[in-house]
Amino acid sequence: MITLSRRAVLLGTAGSLLAPCLPVFGASPAMPPVRYVRSNGIDMAVYEAGKGPAVVLLHGFPELAFSWRHQIAPLAAAGYHVIVPDQRGRPSAGQA
Repeated sequence: MITLSRRAVLLGTAGSLLAPCLPVFGASPAMPPVRYVRSNGIDMAVYEAGKGPAVVLLHGFPELAFSWRHQIAPLAAAGYHVIVPDQRGRPSAGQA
């Protein structure tokens, strides 16, 4: 016989009622496969999807190409060749 506390029953009931309303953490649109491009002596990750006119999505510091994950698939489905490079970090003091 399994005995549950009143708290466990209430939490279980609340969890089952709220589950459809809560976002699924960790679930996000899939990124296209990564491809590495050598540029200025370093390997940079580039994500590409779709065919057609090119659209380049650039992120700012401190973000990553992953920041564009929600836009990649819709743009590719609309007929664009989406290119999303993972850029380097902030510029050094002499380049700012």
